[in-house]
Amino acid sequence: MKKREEFLYDVRIANRNIREGLITKKDYDKHISGLPDVEGNSEPIVIEDENEKGRTQSGNEED
Repeated sequence: MKKREEFLYDVRIANRNIREGLITKKDYDKHISGLPDVEGNSEPIVIEDENEKGRTQSGNEED
């Protein structure tokens, strides 16, 4: 797929492209269903909240 065509289906602007008639909802759905499943290549991200350190599950601060 060419670079310009890839932008037609970009999730950030796909709704606008559908609204403007550049692509159809059916084309978009077909494109999305044809994408490979790459979930197995992902890794979870753990973000610790500095404000939550030192608190128990009940919300009380540890002594």
